[in-house]
Amino acid sequence: MPRKQDKPCGFVAGLTLDYGWSEEEKYIAEKMLKNGATISQLAKEFQRQILEVMILVDDLIKKGSIESNKSILREVS
Repeated sequence: MPRKQDKPCGFVAGLTLDYGWSEEEKYIAEKMLKNGATISQLAKEFQRQILEVMILVDDLIKKGSIESNKSILREVS
């Protein structure tokens, strides 16, 4: 039996679920990333798991809200 989760998570048929980020959180995270914040800093600020932040960052990059750069992705590799 699958474990019950508080927030939707994971990948379904190539679609990324948003892990329950509010529009306000997404806006603040986008601004922080544009000002040089790292994934670890975002995880700490929003009390989220690294994976949740990575998915948000990936979504923001795909939407063109932020540009992919080495400083954001360096800590993940």
